[in-house]
Amino acid sequence: MKKLLLVTGCALLLNACGSSQKSEPVVTGAGPKSGSTVPLPTDPSSGGAEVSGGPVNPKSERYAKLSEALRGSKTLNVQDEAARILVANPDDVVALNALAMWNYRQKKVGAAKLLLSRAIEKGQPNATILNNFGLMLLSEGDELAAAEQFKRALRLDEGHAEANANLGSHYAKGGDWKKALPRLERAWRAGRQDTPIANNYALSLKGEGEHEKARQIFDEASKRNNKDPILLLNYAALLIETLGRPKEGLPLVYRVKFLETERKDVLNRATALERKATGTSTP
Repeated sequence: MKKLLLVTGCALLLNACGSSQKSEPVVTGAGPKSGSTVPLPTDPSSGGAEVSGGPVNPKSERYAKLSEALRGSKTLNVQDEAARILVANPDDVVALNALAMWNYRQKKVGAAKLLLSRAIEKGQPNATILNNFGLMLLSEGDELAAAEQFKRALRLDEGHAEANANLGSHYAKGGDWKKALPRLERAWRAGRQDTPIANNYALSLKGEGEHEKARQIFDEASKRNNKDPILLLNYAALLIETLGRPKEGLPLVYRVKFLETERKDVLNRATALERKATGTSTP
């Protein structure tokens, strides 16, 4: 069986009061039916809190300082600003969500989960909150329960980019390309074009036989980020093994070997592709 290196489990996309991205290290998976999770939280630093699936004006007096704190002001603190709002209204969903994401960034998953549970209990149904709660479950290793939360989020907001990306990546981890593809495509078109999403989207396209479109996605993503060995390796595999274009794939293999010097699974896969591209027999 050809080996796929998936950036899966879930893309782990968070919503707090912002939408800029920051990726954490990739963990590879082997084969179309397996993979490992990789947290890819959104860095909540650009303002615009979300509640009930819609943005709250970051300029509103109630949330202005919280938005400023989330943008990284040195003079303001997210915890202090969220607490100020919660003193006046203990059930304020925006503040609970923002504080939960702040705790998550501090690796305090238990506290984040409690805050989101409270937001779910006290607030109106909210796709953003449900998505984030799913991420807390995922971080605890409960993938099926997390997937259910992503589905709940999408029942409230079919176009929610983060929930689509997370559920699509969950399906991709299981090799269910047919279910993964529409979710990842929707997230991609909504502007979630992070490297892990691009990788999973392209693999899903490949899995569904849309090879040229997969090549286009890989190519676009690799131009934005030519330092991700997983993305480059999967792109090389598509070119060499599927499209029969070894001359184009070989430079990508060499770059993977330059970037990655420790992971044996990645290096072994790169070596196998190199041999295939150059016609060198396995010793």
